[in-house]
Amino acid sequence: MIFIVILSVKQSHSQQVQITKEQLIALTPFWKGDRFADGRPKVPDDILKRMKSVSVEEAWAVMKNAGYGYQVAEGWQVINPDSVLVGRAVTATFMPGRPDVWKAIDSAGKKEGRR
Repeated sequence: MIFIVILSVKQSHSQQVQITKEQLIALTPFWKGDRFADGRPKVPDDILKRMKSVSVEEAWAVMKNAGYGYQVAEGWQVINPDSVLVGRAVTATFMPGRPDVWKAIDSAGKKEGRR
């Protein structure tokens, strides 16, 4: 679904692609927690608090082992080395391949009779 939308849009820095709340929920069916008003999964505050004690290497190892191999942004500049940065993020221009989204797209395609 989202894959088709993204492929059908010409690449342009000024062009925006936005999906509906229902499409977003369909692409994230494994999320069982709260959601924002637009359908985005909302990571609970207690998990964000716990993540402050997790190193980047530990978090990255868990993500990579779960099949999320391209979910990292590199090249950040440390300006407050004694601070820990943890929070929610929104993908701005590109969403890397994710196993959970692939499963949702595959499932939608099978329901539509696609291979």
